[in-house]
Amino acid sequence: MRATKLLSLSLSAFLGPVVLAQQGQPIAGYKLLSTINVPGSLAGFDISWVDSGNARYYLADRGNATVTPVVPPRIVVIDTLNDQYLTSIVLPNAPNGVVAVPRAHELWAGLNDSTVAVINTDTNTITHVISTGGKGLAATPA
Repeated sequence: MRATKLLSLSLSAFLGPVVLAQQGQPIAGYKLLSTINVPGSLAGFDISWVDSGNARYYLADRGNATVTPVVPPRIVVIDTLNDQYLTSIVLPNAPNGVVAVPRAHELWAGLNDSTVAVINTDTNTITHVISTGGKGLAATPA
């Protein structure tokens, strides 16, 4: 059931209004089970990651500087076991995606400025930023 909800969330993000329905109403075999409110809402987001072992969903949100109050670039953290927003990890630059490294208690977020922010998932803080020295960045899990 969790996978269906996350798939529905991912499809909603990908297809937009095409798969949205009233809560509890099926559409194309999928049904919205619940809505998780995220402070500041979501404006522009990119690749996300599910850490099923720790029941966490990490969403790379580029933020929104055109609203008041400003929503900074961040990683949104959702508790998938209890279906609730936990926190946002503010980043120094807009993220292009995020990947979890559960054994190391880390998230790695590729940022717009060709750096990688390494985040400790125990404290939800950036431990260091790695420069790639490049003009663009793409990352895939190992």
